[in-house]
Amino acid sequence: MRTLTSRSMARILLPGLVMMLVPAVAARAQRAPMAAPPAAPVAPVAPVAPVDERAALEAARAQLEAARAAMGREQFEHAAQLLAEQREQLLRTREAGNALYWEAFARYRLTRTQELKQAVELLRRQQLEFSGAETARDGESLLARVYAELAQRGEADAARSVRELSDDEQQREETRIQALHALLEMDPDRALPVLGDILRGKRPATPSFRRNAAFLLCRTDDPRAEDLLIELAQGATDADLLSEVVICLSMKDSDRALDAIVAVFRRADNPQVAESAAHAIGRHGGDRAFGVLTALVRDRSADPERRRMALFSLAGSGRDSDVSALAQQVLREETDGEMLQVALMTLSRLGDAVPEAIFFNLIENPRADDELRAQALHFAAQRGTLRVPQLRAIYDRATGHDLKIQVCHVLTQLEDRGPALDLLLEIARREQDPEIRQAAVFWVSQFEGDPRAAAFLIEVIEQE
Repeated sequence: MRTLTSRSMARILLPGLVMMLVPAVAARAQRAPMAAPPAAPVAPVAPVAPVDERAALEAARAQLEAARAAMGREQFEHAAQLLAEQREQLLRTREAGNALYWEAFARYRLTRTQELKQAVELLRRQQLEFSGAETARDGESLLARVYAELAQRGEADAARSVRELSDDEQQREETRIQALHALLEMDPDRALPVLGDILRGKRPATPSFRRNAAFLLCRTDDPRAEDLLIELAQGATDADLLSEVVICLSMKDSDRALDAIVAVFRRADNPQVAESAAHAIGRHGGDRAFGVLTALVRDRSADPERRRMALFSLAGSGRDSDVSALAQQVLREETDGEMLQVALMTLSRLGDAVPEAIFFNLIENPRADDELRAQALHFAAQRGTLRVPQLRAIYDRATGHDLKIQVCHVLTQLEDRGPALDLLLEIARREQDPEIRQAAVFWVSQFEGDPRAAAFLIEVIEQE
């Protein structure tokens, strides 16, 4: 049996003990004289303005901060007023471009047509005069959103701007996506061919832009969007794009969409794609999707990894009672350790649909795998009903070190801190297994502010 020397135990405990003693050390340090810190390098500054002008600029900056605080409270009318009052002063500061953006944002949130038109003028000025501003990229994206809102209100110039932005391959991706989204809502006949060309690779686009374009198809009920997604599911080779496509298809309530997702799941040789497809089948819902996944779980000749994905995906199907019964069947009949762990994780996601006794029956089963019992204890603890006497009984009956170490960990999560520390100190003093004792001592160090924990750590460090 391994033993811990005083020196090795000290290395384990000193960090925790130091954290416990920090407040006292800090108090003494405050009474001691302190050397002045070295001076920081001084950044170059702009020429000093006359006193009156400088005061005006400082007032303008303060007004900007006040306006941003007002937006944080969703007081957009007040924020726009503050920024408009100081606009000319703010345009003479380093915050000029940002000030234009924030005033435009406040006016956009006011939603009135005239405010939206003024937001357009502010954002255009930012693009022309302050393109290097920190918020310039956000400004481009916001301008596309404002154009889209105005276009939906019948503003012809804004509609033309939306079309121009969606076709302009030189625009930043965020701006083009906003414009394509607006165009899709305004004029699907024009937008869908553009999206199709992007997704098929006929127009230059980065992988992230193609994924965003696919996501736009999720948000429209036009049947042509589903056709395009199914086409991509059959032919796309980029794993990230294919994962996005199957998730989008899960939002389409049709057998065709489900068939396409299932086909991707069965042929996928990329774990990411297979996992996304399994999740998409679960999200699609309905008896047929549920049957596909449950049949795969029960098929012991199927690929083990696919079976585990199928079981875990069922947790989001909304059929908690049926999924609970299936996962419990797996726990009773399966022997594969990873499958059993997935069954436990699935049960943990079902909440009240799973009786607490399911976890305790596994915890108290001495024939079960020790690591699995420890995992069951972890999930049981998440329900917040465990008490110290239960954990004492579990610890006393446990024979494996995984379950005992989990008891030590769970004790730190109980609200009844005093009795929990009592049991943990008892374990740390009487446990003979060095690994378990080391874990118990570590968890004692997490009871910060309790003098008994600090005293025990000092006691361990001073042991010969």
